[in-house]
Amino acid sequence: MRQAQRPEAEADDPLAARSAPPPEPTLADAATCPKQEPCESIRITT
Repeated sequence: MRQAQRPEAEADDPLAARSAPPPEPTLADAATCPKQEPCESIRITT
């Protein structure tokens, strides 16, 4: 089922396909990236 959904999602929406396959890594990276960026900025500013 996942294999069938991947090609369909890519054919329907390439952007959704990218966000659909790697949901966990994307959320973890996105949560870590924004958190590190503001933290570093705050530390440097403070």
